[in-house]
Amino acid sequence: MIYIVSLIVLFIGVTGFITPFIRLKRTSFEIGHRHLEIQSGLYFQKRYVQPYNRIQYVTIKHGPISRRLNIYFLVVVTAGNQRFLPMMGRDMAEEARLKIMTNVKEVLDDV
Repeated sequence: MIYIVSLIVLFIGVTGFITPFIRLKRTSFEIGHRHLEIQSGLYFQKRYVQPYNRIQYVTIKHGPISRRLNIYFLVVVTAGNQRFLPMMGRDMAEEARLKIMTNVKEVLDDV
């Protein structure tokens, strides 16, 4: 019985504490000239390419604990969905948001 409980505790520890760090290391984004590219996934990598003419707005999301730890998420919102960019500091989040919004404003064609 003790072995089963210890295996359950070990499984919860691995999935609850180690997996987020691995997921963070495997998540990246690139702010390109014509599009925003987000690559994420723990076991299977997914790549999302979002053209700037599809982006409606960009927000910075945080909670009380993440604000205390200086962890912010950038949320890119389109008409159909929203994409979360990985954890970053406040300065980097503000800089990335301004860069994306500048690129969105430079788009000449409208959908």
